[in-house]
Amino acid sequence: MESLEEDLYSAAFRKWEISPSSKTHAYGPEGALRTFENEFGEGEYWSYFRGNLFAINSFRMTFKKNWILRYRCTEHLCVSFYDEIDGVAQKQGAPLSVGAIS
Repeated sequence: MESLEEDLYSAAFRKWEISPSSKTHAYGPEGALRTFENEFGEGEYWSYFRGNLFAINSFRMTFKKNWILRYRCTEHLCVSFYDEIDGVAQKQGAPLSVGAIS
């Protein structure tokens, strides 16, 4: 793998219409901010990539309708923290884990 951004993320960003933004943000000087607004919802996705070693992501997304967002998250460390999941369907009684939300 040459680059996490090119090999894993770029196709997903194009598929979900998440585009680079010049909007002022508070994420710091490194990384890139992308935004989207379409029939599924709206939001922003900030990411910082270090070659093929790791990716750091922060995102704020609001969805207007049900849909499944899937992406390949293998071959590198991926840490996620959900501080609010209103409107997200979670399997009843399941802890928040892989496959528990859709």
